[in-house]
Amino acid sequence: MGFYILRRIGQTALTAVFVSMIVFSLARVTGDPTISLLPTEATQEDRDFFRRQLGLDQPLHLQYLTFVGRVLEGDMGKSFRYRESALGIVLNRLPATLQLAAVSMLLATIIALPIGILAAVRRDTWIDTLARWFATLGQATPTFWLGLILILVFSVHLGWLPTSGRGGVENLVLPAITLGWFSAAAIARLTRSSMLEAMQSDFVRFERLSGLPERIVVLKHALRNAAIPIVTYMALQFGVLLSGAVVTETVFAWPGVGLIVVDAINARDYPVVQAAVMVTAMLILLLNLLVDLLYSWLDPRIRY
Repeated sequence: MGFYILRRIGQTALTAVFVSMIVFSLARVTGDPTISLLPTEATQEDRDFFRRQLGLDQPLHLQYLTFVGRVLEGDMGKSFRYRESALGIVLNRLPATLQLAAVSMLLATIIALPIGILAAVRRDTWIDTLARWFATLGQATPTFWLGLILILVFSVHLGWLPTSGRGGVENLVLPAITLGWFSAAAIARLTRSSMLEAMQSDFVRFERLSGLPERIVVLKHALRNAAIPIVTYMALQFGVLLSGAVVTETVFAWPGVGLIVVDAINARDYPVVQAAVMVTAMLILLLNLLVDLLYSWLDPRIRY
């Protein structure tokens, strides 16, 4: 077990290094930040001086080494736009994004698991048909379109919920539904297929012949056997929610990491973009590591 954990930690660290290289490289593809940060009447001398102040006149490999050194020290530089710690700006916005992603994932799980289990238990019935329609519709609906429709119906016409911003529970309802809709459909579909496979296995048939109640067979034995692909996909979906929050936060003006990343990209604020992507990537890598450890509990054979 100890070797398995150390191996997974090593793989996570190596992935983090590759992520830092990709983030650093792609951030500089967006162009020269002096174009958006300086007024149009600025001279070329002003731009060159500004680039020297930001360290952008150095070769890329030296900039990358400086970036890595700062990351190891817990410093990702200062925002070009706000002249504040880029990591501090991202961490201040992170709780809002985590709150939105967590509530969306919880909502998707509460909806999807019962639908998927019922569809598998009642295969080829009207329940199964509705579940398949729900999965198809959910995966075919664009997030931004769903968000706009929800705002139009529940905020503009009915006036039940606010259109944007972060506040009480009422502010969280529409963004959470918008962000979790696709995940709920995908999890329901996967749960159905995994449960169907598990319920057709020999050990489930044996338990039924042994006289165990159907509820125990389905929820305790079949669901646990089908849990590994479901847990895997849910972990991946949480990462998708963190990255997909960019669109949802923009539609609902939710003050999270996604919204500030959009502003930073438009302003070519490299440090903020790098800090946001690195923090999100580390969260996803940590989540994947925890899921791998959970695998070893669900199926001890994975440890060896």
